Amino acid sequence: PSLMSGSTIIDSQVVNLVGDINGVWWVILVIDSAEEHYEDDESNNIRLSNATFTIDSNSPPPAGDTLPGCEDPQTDGEFESDAASTRSSAHHLGANANLTLDGCLMGLDVVDWYAIVIDPGNQTSIGLSAEGAHLEVTVLNGSAALGQGLVDDEVRWVTVSALNDDSEGIGLLYHIRVTWDPATPGGPYQLRFVTANASIETDLTPPPSPQITPVDEWNHVDELMIHWPPVVDELSGLSHYEVRWAGGLWAPVSENESMVNLTMLMDGRYSFEVRAVDQAGNIGPANATWIRVDRNAPLLSVEQLNASRSPVSKLLVEVMVDDGQGSGPSVIEWSSDNLTWNSFREDGLILWADWNNTELYVRVTDGANLNTISLLEIETPPLDTTDDILDSDKENSAAEGGGAVSTLLALIVALAIVVLSVFTVMLAIRLRAQIEEEEEAEEVPEESVDSGPPEETMIESESFHVPDYSHLAGGGVYDQSTGHMAYIDPDGRWWWQQEDGSFFHDPAFNANDATQDGLP
Repeated sequence: PSLMSGSTIIDSQVVNLVGDINGVWWVILVIDSAEEHYEDDESNNIRLSNATFTIDSNSPPPAGDTLPGCEDPQTDGEFESDAASTRSSAHHLGANANLTLDGCLMGLDVVDWYAIVIDPGNQTSIGLSAEGAHLEVTVLNGSAALGQGLVDDEVRWVTVSALNDDSEGIGLLYHIRVTWDPATPGGPYQLRFVTANASIETDLTPPPSPQITPVDEWNHVDELMIHWPPVVDELSGLSHYEVRWAGGLWAPVSENESMVNLTMLMDGRYSFEVRAVDQAGNIGPANATWIRVDRNAPLLSVEQLNASRSPVSKLLVEVMVDDGQGSGPSVIEWSSDNLTWNSFREDGLILWADWNNTELYVRVTDGANLNTISLLEIETPPLDTTDDILDSDKENSAAEGGGAVSTLLALIVALAIVVLSVFTVMLAIRLRAQIEEEEEAEEVPEESVDSGPPEETMIESESFHVPDYSHLAGGGVYDQSTGHMAYIDPDGRWWWQQEDGSFFHDPAFNANDATQDGLP
């Protein structure tokens, strides 16, 4: 909305928090975020909340009644307008005031002024309380400050007083100022005025809060007794306690205990509050704890997702648990016989040993130790080829019985014969090769003497020149140590490569002295 200079607007908006909402939150207000309007000072368009709020799933329940002063920030007390921001225009509360007033300081409203008249001999006590707002109260008579006090996050209640001891017996005018520093949290406040003769002691201090021991466990009983230590009020003394369920109506309790009937409550957690009231009617701050009720076992659903026999015999199931607003599942187990239980894995995998047993039991136990058991009829997986072969082998082995021993002995004997035969053949071949080598060694000298020249002539005539490398004897090596490519065959003969790829051999040519120029 558009705002005129010096104008005020009050608005509210619902914000839905998503994701992980636990933590400390601030409220940030951005004015003219699109920068559509020119301003002399653009630096004050962002405003942070004076206080934070914390969201915690384990936080204690809210306790006490919220002060109503800021339900309509434009009014304070029973007046139809906001309390005056100047002393001269202070709201007048009358003479010898005995009343309770709810007010609010927030936004641009930083000070509220009130005025009372106190008759001679009387004293007015003023109690200021707030719910986390940082406020200051001061009582003035003329220019003199008769008393002041502060409330904040830690101090929720402060008392100041004004005594008219005028010697001339004249009623005097007193002013009460409540102020707030915008740099600190603001909010609703409550002023309580009690006026009496100065000889009468007044009590505006509330009794302390009862300290309830938190009840952490979940209960499925019909009745629950809640205790708390006795509260001591140092001034007027304790009158009684007041308790209530889940923000309902307060009920008086004379002792520091209360029997709670749980039969009418659904599963869930409920706040239980207790506060003390003193003889002067001052109501102290409340304390609260969660009472956790779970009288119904969880609902359980089991579904088979898959099953296989190999390579691992396994069963895959999905377990769905619904415990409503109760304690939730704490233990999930499975069994194949409803006697021996095993922990259920998060991935739903179960190693199933016997497919002849098709019954799977699943048990869920919640935080209140209530459990539910569900039975699943398993759909067994079909037999695969490996299983068929194994079954066939088992049947054949059982049918043959003692014949398997005879067959095994026959196989051993046959294998021994084969090994012996192979050994004999290999020995004969080795002896024959040795005899042939000896005979060849004896014939070599004679052949070299008788047929030496013809062999040399044959080599020279047949091997003097070959067209390419394919006509050379295999098993030789190539050599370039002379600067020319040569092939040395297994007999040590040098064959020189020509430009056309052919090779020639000259027995009379000395390879060690060969050069590129000396080759034909």
